[in-house]
Amino acid sequence: MNPVPVRPDRLPWPDAWAGGRGLIIMMFVLFSLFPFGALAAGVNAFHNQFELRAALLPLSIPLFVSLAGLTYVGRVRRRRWSTAPLRVSTPAESSVPGLVIPYSRSYSTWVVALIVSLTGASLPLGIYAANRFSTGARAGGIAYGVLAVGLLANIGFIVEILRKRIVRGAVLLTPEGIVHRSWSSEASCAWGAVRRIQPVAVPATSIRVTNTVIPGDTSHRFVQRTPMLRPLEAKHRPDLILYTPFLSIDPVLVLETMRFYAANPLLRHELGTQTAIDRVRRGDVLQPGA
Repeated sequence: MNPVPVRPDRLPWPDAWAGGRGLIIMMFVLFSLFPFGALAAGVNAFHNQFELRAALLPLSIPLFVSLAGLTYVGRVRRRRWSTAPLRVSTPAESSVPGLVIPYSRSYSTWVVALIVSLTGASLPLGIYAANRFSTGARAGGIAYGVLAVGLLANIGFIVEILRKRIVRGAVLLTPEGIVHRSWSSEASCAWGAVRRIQPVAVPATSIRVTNTVIPGDTSHRFVQRTPMLRPLEAKHRPDLILYTPFLSIDPVLVLETMRFYAANPLLRHELGTQTAIDRVRRGDVLQPGA
């Protein structure tokens, strides 16, 4: 069966996600235009009167290209995503088979590109800024100290990615409950603990799974793999927070799928089978009017 969009029209977003669209588009335009200005300044610096500041500007081009890519993939391009990424979990992901909604591969690629470009540009630009704006040995020492901390933090992110402590996440829906594997942590809760699944504006365009910890329930857990990246769940425990720009399919479809299986316990047995994938692809999980 070939994956097809759930429906040809766009799913309407809930009111909680409606705001800020104009600002996001403006940010995308600015991030997209800046590399052209930086390139022009760099060319001018080499062909006319040389100025170090202008010559360093092209170093920021990969950084702003990455920011533009992240903004487009996560916040501008939306709603018409295919359901192709849906799949059944592997034994390594879950001891109980479940429906996997992975994080966006393209978004993850742009995140890595942003970290690498930030690391590459921070050293020469930071050295220039430290020399330009620091006066005296003490101020220079502080400036270079700040530069070193920032550079080490970026390298630390890259090291944690290579160690697979920061990985592309996913949402797993199993017959037992919901598992959210974010970039740097894993949080889960049982279906019986779920009280409400709702779209929220803070954190921006997120899905919040409000739940309670049931005494003796071992399915509710929170594990953070690295201190380099603080997940949203660390602040909002025991609730689960799904930041929708990370997701690989329409976030409205994710929201309605979670609500559907929360409200239909007799159908949760199909999670982890092709039946659940087909149900989502047909749009059978959508509420009337969605």
